[in-house]
Order: sequence, then C-alpha cells, then structure tokens
Amino acid sequence: MRYSMLLLATVLSMPAAGAETALRAHLCSGAPSPLDALSRGGRLRLLESLEPARDGWRSDYRPFVVDVTAAEQAAIVDLLGLEVYRGVPFSTRASSAGVDSAGYPAPGSRYCRAEETLAAWARRARLRDEGPLSGLLADAMRRLDAGPSDAAAAEEHVASMTAAVRPLVEALRRPDWSAGLDPWVLRDLASTLTFAARGSEDLATIDAAILARDAAPRDDGLALDDITALSGLRRLAETFAPGRRRVGRLDAGGVLAEEALAELPRFVFVGSTGCRFSRAMLERVAADARLAEAFGQQVLLLAPQTDFRSPGGAPRWNASHPDLAYDAWLLQREWSELALGVTPQLYEFGPDGVRRVLEGFAEDDAEARMGTLRDLLGVDASPRP
Repeated sequence: MRYSMLLLATVLSMPAAGAETALRAHLCSGAPSPLDALSRGGRLRLLESLEPARDGWRSDYRPFVVDVTAAEQAAIVDLLGLEVYRGVPFSTRASSAGVDSAGYPAPGSRYCRAEETLAAWARRARLRDEGPLSGLLADAMRRLDAGPSDAAAAEEHVASMTAAVRPLVEALRRPDWSAGLDPWVLRDLASTLTFAARGSEDLATIDAAILARDAAPRDDGLALDDITALSGLRRLAETFAPGRRRVGRLDAGGVLAEEALAELPRFVFVGSTGCRFSRAMLERVAADARLAEAFGQQVLLLAPQTDFRSPGGAPRWNASHPDLAYDAWLLQREWSELALGVTPQLYEFGPDGVRRVLEGFAEDDAEARMGTLRDLLGVDASPRP
C-alpha cells in the first residue's frame, strides 16, 4: 500500500497545533492511509480518543492494536506519533475485525472545513452507525475498565465483569437487536468483546463474545477460529471446583486439552509471549542447555490464553521454542495465588504456601536474575569440561 509520504512527514515534524492541521489534510485527502488497516470501528474510536501531545498525538485507546500486524501498527505509530504504542504486545493480528476503507470524513464536511473537532466528527460518525448498541457497549467497557483492583479476589472480579456485561448480553439475545446495523458494527463488536473475553473466566463476558461473533457476518473479514477456545473456556468455568487445579494446551485448531494436576510443581513461571521481558528471560534459559533441562523438569510454564494464537493458528512460543513449551492456564480461580497483570514472574510453592521469587527481567538486572534462577534450580554455572 502506498501512503502519502509528504503528509506523513508533515505530521511527524510539526508541533501539536500543526500536527492537527496536517492530520486533517491527511484524513480529508482521500489518499491511502496507514489507518486503512484498522476496522472502521477501531479507526473511529482511535480518532475519537486522540488528544494533542508535544510530538504529535496521544490516546488511551488500547484495543486498536489487536486489529493490525506489527508493520501496520508501526505505520500508525509513525503517522500519529503514538510512541507509547511502539512495540506494544498484541501487535500481531489475533482476531480481525474486518478492514473497511470507509469511515473517513467527507472532503466537504464540517471537520474538513475546520468547523468542528476531530473527536466530535468521529464520535458522531460512530454513534450514527452503532445506534443504541453504542451506549450499551460503551457502558460495558467503561464498567470493565473501572472494575476491582488487581489485588481483589478472583470472585470479586467475576462478579464485577458479570454485572458490567449483563445488559449487553441481554440485548444480544434479543432476535431483533442487530436489525439495521451496518456489518462493520457487528464485526467491531465481536472483536472488542472477544478481546475482553479471551483469558477471562467470566461467563457473561464469554457468552457476549460468542453471541456477537455468531451474529457477525462470517464471510466479511472476521476470523472465527477462536470460538472453540471460548466455548471450551466457558465449559471449564462451569465445572470449577474449589481446590482443583488444571492446565491445558491450546492446539493449532484452538482446542484446549485439559489436564488435572495430581500434585503441584515446586516452581510455576507466569509469562507472556507478548511480553518482551518474558521472551528475553526464556530465550536466555533456552540458550543454556543445563538450565533449559532443569527448567523443563522443574518448572510449569503458564501463559494467558490471549498470547497463544498466531495468524497461522499454531501457538507462537511453542512453535519457536518446543523445548520450553508453554501451558495455558485455564481458570484464575484455580490459581488464585498467581498474578496475571505483571510478567514475567516465578513462584515457588511449598508447605507454607506460595512465594514470588522473581518478578520482571530488566536488562540491567538480567545476569543477577539468571544467577538466582540457577541457584533455585540447582544448576551448575561453570563451563562444561
């Protein structure tokens, strides 16, 4: 795709006020844009959330990176100066909301005549197409974002998510709820809800994602390959039993193969294929034959389900590092001692409970962390004879 390099360079080189003028020219030109890679809904939400910053723009809209490849994400970052998104995880397309080249301001519109703000135009365009569904979705996502703190009990998180999503689920179950909606709205809704549901054990959120994906056009750019994983996760959540612990692998077909643990391992590693610190740590482990052998024997690797899928279907980390293959954890309630929000972390389980023995993997502390890991696993660091 050819972009307008003159406009792109102009956006990058101007201060905030100039960047606003340059972006207006870019959006109103009708020329190809890096933003073409986004779904119509993702593009409108991103444009609606933009605020001027010193070197371009800033935004707190996060899910847009789900819709794009790493190269497409980099082009959007370059266009808007959104450096906070440079190299953010989930940049590999995990679920496509469907690309829709419409959703740009008309050349003669009030926005293009500089008579209204970008946020006002984008919000009006989005609300016009989404209709009453917009309010339900916005309220659900707002309540999800404002949920309990990370330190709250898993049961509190589940109750909060259920309450947040219930009105939307009720709407999705009505046979007439999608009447008159543009197909992009259904695609965008399915993508947004699936983003929230993957890795969640909340039945209402999973139900909403499955309902939305079933209703969305199946032949219009929306990948439905993770319906099986969501359905499997729902089944597992329904069979939760206190004191039970399970792990499972997500195969290339999206199926979760469940395994109940007869006894706890001594060490559990919580990492993320989308976290560069997790990758850096495990790549260092894999490069050390002795440590890799001990790690594989003594440590259970857990990763969020959201990190497994790749465009080709195979689990990304497992395909690259078969000797240190991840397991997917299935239910947070079964592993309530483990934190999901920060990676990487290494836990040690013992008679007195669990303790966190490693957290993070900063470059300036990498050697010390690797030394600690060798000591914990009883690995001799001396060169082989």
